[in-house]
Amino acid sequence: MSPSAPFGTGLVGESIVLASASASRRAMLAAAGVRFEAVPARIDERALEAEMARGGRIDWVEGDFARLQVRELSAQFIASYLDAEWPAVAGCVGCFRIEGPGVQLFERAIGDQFTVLGMPLFPVLGALRERGVLVP
Repeated sequence: MSPSAPFGTGLVGESIVLASASASRRAMLAAAGVRFEAVPARIDERALEAEMARGGRIDWVEGDFARLQVRELSAQFIASYLDAEWPAVAGCVGCFRIEGPGVQLFERAIGDQFTVLGMPLFPVLGALRERGVLVP
């Protein structure tokens, strides 16, 4: 691997396309050191599983879930939250960013934080290693 290559990227030259407009998904892959090209899909992405395809055929699917328990919220808190976060959260599923002030909406989260952010990252990285895209 060349010194300028991000940590964890494979040398096989296979391109990775993130078919998503999600800034959160782009940030997760970039932070994990995965090289990719983001090409937004023209579909509703809110309830999708992670999928991978080769040769135009889907050959890997992974789903995960997370459960968030909303705390009791006052009208004052909701108003101040929306004043501070709108319009940034307008395009976010649930109108919150758990990685920001939206974390204050909840009292408990069960499941993987990456799934809450929009992608089951651990299984995705594992599948990329199995495919030889990332260094095992």
